[in-house]
Amino acid sequence: IAFQNINNLFTNDFIQPSGIKFLSCDIALSNDSFVVIAWNGFVVEKIYVFGKIDGKILMEELKNIAKLHEVPNSNIVYDADGIGNYLRGFFPGGVGLNNNHRPTSPEYQNLKSELYFLLADHINNNKIFIKQILSSELKQRVIDECQMIKRDSEAGEKLAIIPKSKVKELLGHSPDITDAMA
Repeated sequence: IAFQNINNLFTNDFIQPSGIKFLSCDIALSNDSFVVIAWNGFVVEKIYVFGKIDGKILMEELKNIAKLHEVPNSNIVYDADGIGNYLRGFFPGGVGLNNNHRPTSPEYQNLKSELYFLLADHINNNKIFIKQILSSELKQRVIDECQMIKRDSEAGEKLAIIPKSKVKELLGHSPDITDAMA
């Protein structure tokens, strides 16, 4: 992703809310951050980041955020790998996403790679606006995580992104915000 396009995420105010609201979530309890992003079309209205959190509080927070932003369960997507798999029974109609599942297009290694390539395309084409005024720390985290979105495949191979373990090593933490964005 071109660095100027990452910075444009915070100034693309020409992108208008569509009125269709979603929540995208990266689920974590202890080691990583639990992240919820409230979208209105391709406008990020709010990024919620929680540190270590227990399962009951996670559920309450997610329900409260959905209610606050008026998002129906069918418009909530969450990482269903690992701990996120347990949300299935608590958010009927919610969309559990399994990153290692088959992509919708055969050119990608897995669904996660496909979603990250789509996210990179949207950022590079200035199709996303982060409306929320972020703290300098959170803004830098978004920038750092976006800079880690890189191709990890050779010509002729299926398109893949660099593994999360490598990203964690380079960042010093999990890319929870971009996981939720993707």
